[in-house]
Amino acid sequence: MYLARLAARRAVQEQLRADGVRVSLVKPAEISARAQVYLADHPELYREALEPAQRMGMFEKRRRKLLPVMITKSGKAH
Repeated sequence: MYLARLAARRAVQEQLRADGVRVSLVKPAEISARAQVYLADHPELYREALEPAQRMGMFEKRRRKLLPVMITKSGKAH
């Protein structure tokens, strides 16, 4: 998620620069809001970010947590 959001943020900043806007004068909240919209329009950024995240050790498949099972004297699990 982090790398995809970062890529969207950079794309928004590049777009602003191309439009002649000084990025340092744009509020960070506005850049973040635009990046969210950009990311929603470009879901491929998630797929593109997956490989670098795995290489950097930022992504692991979540393991399902197993809850401890208590067995009563009757033999039933709770």
